[in-house]
Amino acid sequence: MIRSILRVRRELMRELPAWSRGFLVRYSIWTSLLALVDIAALMLLALVLGVAASGGSLSVPVIGTFPIDMLPWLVLIVVGAVIAKSAVNMLLQWLATRRFAALEQHIGGRLFRAYIRAHWSSRLGRNTSGILQLS
Repeated sequence: MIRSILRVRRELMRELPAWSRGFLVRYSIWTSLLALVDIAALMLLALVLGVAASGGSLSVPVIGTFPIDMLPWLVLIVVGAVIAKSAVNMLLQWLATRRFAALEQHIGGRLFRAYIRAHWSSRLGRNTSGILQLS
């Protein structure tokens, strides 16, 4: 299944304009990084809430041990990370809507030019999927 997805992705990337290929790759990378930040923040929140409920100290394997009076600061770090991730995600979506709109215009223009260039008799008998095959 992964191979078929990669094959379709490769075919799709060949059809897209060069400026959109790089943007789609960067968009995918940024979206993945934001998901990782979200996962890390939720993991830290789960650790903090578990320690807060039990009343002990927080022991993180690589980082070390945090006393219970540090828990409010850790919650603030989690909240700050989630807010920062959301702000970056909003910026990413703002940029993506503009780029995808330009891409839709490009592809729409290409489809329209292929439709207009086709002979009138071939246009009469085509439905929407047939028109898409013209380009």
